Amino acid sequence: MLRFFRNILVFAVIVAGIGGLLYFFFLRGDFPEKPVFAGDMIENSLQHQDYWRTYSVYRPTQISDNPAIIFALHPSRSTGLQFQKQTSYEFERIADESGFLIVYPDGFEGHWNGCRAAAMYDANVLGIDDVGFLSAIVDRLVTKYGADREKVFAAGLSNGGHMAFRLALETPEMVRGIAAIAASLPKEENMACTPEGKAVSVLIMNGTSDPVNPYDGGEVSIYGLAGRGLVRSTDETAEYFRSLEAAEANHQESGEVPDDSGSAVQRTLFRHGETSVMQVRIRDGGHTIPHPTSTFPRFLGPTSRAFNGPEMVAAFFESLTADPLPIENGGSHSHAE
Repeated sequence: MLRFFRNILVFAVIVAGIGGLLYFFFLRGDFPEKPVFAGDMIENSLQHQDYWRTYSVYRPTQISDNPAIIFALHPSRSTGLQFQKQTSYEFERIADESGFLIVYPDGFEGHWNGCRAAAMYDANVLGIDDVGFLSAIVDRLVTKYGADREKVFAAGLSNGGHMAFRLALETPEMVRGIAAIAASLPKEENMACTPEGKAVSVLIMNGTSDPVNPYDGGEVSIYGLAGRGLVRSTDETAEYFRSLEAAEANHQESGEVPDDSGSAVQRTLFRHGETSVMQVRIRDGGHTIPHPTSTFPRFLGPTSRAFNGPEMVAAFFESLTADPLPIENGGSHSHAE
């Protein structure tokens, strides 16, 4: 009997050890500790479509007059404040410099009702009005802080990127620009949105080694599980938004410069009037947000250290405002030139 319990104990230790190794090598991310910021993170809620919805707003100490709004949209099975960590708290630092308001809304049961018909989580199945939810938040921020309706932006990762696509497709008058990371437009047979067909500024940031959202298009899934249907390639997604322009756009292209890990970034920018479409190709990048020091869990693929993803997104958005920063700089940590 003693040998039996000893064997059980040895087996449990082995299982725990294997589980620990799997967590350490595949499931654990490496993100910075939460810094102390001068501004305030304010948690809020509102009732929309018979549901109580929650969101948090980062209000910098030196808020600008008629501040811009950046929605930071989390991926599936996450929350707004978890996305704050996944973006390495970069948006707060940027807000302290720019005076923008950063909004971290929470999806319905951890998901957004994007444009993929095949997605079977409740946000889609129940037809949750996330566009209306985000619009209601804008109304509140306009009333409370005098936020500028003409300077509303949305940046999202994965499912959050698909929510940003929905805003660009169906309510282009609501957003000045969007950024979709690790996301591509659904193919026609998987499209659950009705596009207005109006041009809007878009940044698309995808990795060529993304195991979830294929860079060259195809089935979105997590290693064959939880399928979300077919998506277009990154090139096709960028071409769709470029095609909405009435005339040929001015085209700029940057070269590839590798970082220490072998990853590299190539940016292609199309500008026409007040509208810009930027395609960011991250060679060997995964289903992750590039950052010089942070690392996403390995099962999501490699995290590029070639540049600071949130910083590039913020620079893109600020380039669309009245007092732009040059996109070519991409922020102080960008090595895309």
